[in-house]
Amino acid sequence: MSDIAPDQFSRNQYFLEYYQRTTIIDEIAFIIWPAPQMSVHVCLGRDVKSKRRFTMRELSSAKKVLPIVETLVCGHWENLRFSNEDHGENVLERMARLVAETHGINLTKRQAEVALLVLRGHSSTSIGLRLGISPQTVKVFRKQLYRKCNISSQAELFALIAPLLVN
Repeated sequence: MSDIAPDQFSRNQYFLEYYQRTTIIDEIAFIIWPAPQMSVHVCLGRDVKSKRRFTMRELSSAKKVLPIVETLVCGHWENLRFSNEDHGENVLERMARLVAETHGINLTKRQAEVALLVLRGHSSTSIGLRLGISPQTVKVFRKQLYRKCNISSQAELFALIAPLLVN
């Protein structure tokens, strides 16, 4: 889990309001792409009742079975595609279009990028590194985004945008 979770994952809203309650203490995730712009995540977890994390030997075994998992996932979901309504857009374009259509809010490309990374659990520092801008500049974009959306928190951003991305 530590290899794929954004920095400060344990401090974001998703972790605090949901993930923490799952009691998962360690997780192995297989991330497989059966189709363009589509990923399937197969996760194996250990919760607090097990009182242990995955060992290096178990991680090694998981890596060995990855080709089998990948073959099964790709075979099962080889026809997985976005709905016809996505017009071939990527997630960022789709999100910006749906926010405009649903809420009448026109996000700039940078505001949409920041919103999407916030929703994925990234901190301002992590967003800055990904976008090649300073964390202070990210904070400016977040402030503009929140003002434009008439919200004041990450939880409100999630409530506003996440339902639009479900389909």
